[in-house]
Amino acid sequence: MQDGLFTAQPVSSFLDGLTYREEVLERETESRLISLIGGLEFEPFVVRGYPSKRRVCSFGMALSFRSGTSWPARKLPDWLEPALAAAAQSSGLKADDFAHVLVTEYPPGAIINWHRDAAEFELICGLSLGSSARLRLRPASGEQRPGSGYGPGRKPGTSGLSVVSLQLAPRSLYIMAGPARHDWEHSIAPLQDTRYSITLRTLAASQGGTARHLRSN
Repeated sequence: MQDGLFTAQPVSSFLDGLTYREEVLERETESRLISLIGGLEFEPFVVRGYPSKRRVCSFGMALSFRSGTSWPARKLPDWLEPALAAAAQSSGLKADDFAHVLVTEYPPGAIINWHRDAAEFELICGLSLGSSARLRLRPASGEQRPGSGYGPGRKPGTSGLSVVSLQLAPRSLYIMAGPARHDWEHSIAPLQDTRYSITLRTLAASQGGTARHLRSN
């Protein structure tokens, strides 16, 4: 099976609800963010009880991907405001609409397995720093479970559909909303070089749809 590669912008013309923008940050801003990210208190990201290669640090709120429970996390530091501003400008939302910011460190060889983001969240913005990554998407299966987007695979009858891919360049930002967010699952192929990402999420309507902790802890 071959991937279909998205190269045009916006990619929402290929997959409804997926938008991609390059160079949303200046190189100097990217370098400053990477330098400051190095001082964060990272924790291993745990999937189904096992620590993965990637490490994460949450702001605004934290979520258990096993129990679905959430709790206040760190206040967003001022130096992450450029990432918040880029996501808000690209998505047409206000900065205060975002409830959760997750900074992730990916060493070489790190991956993200097939999943949909937890049902507690709605719109997703992902900002890439340091090196490129290949984002892959395919039709999702079943209903989303609270607290976990990791599912068993594809919908019945979709095995003939090709996986579609989008190369995420450094300083680029993707947005998942609507069908791309809810009807497709995504993964990240193994990384060749160290990469960082800043993922920003809004709350789903079932959670009140309003940011609660991002700047107020």
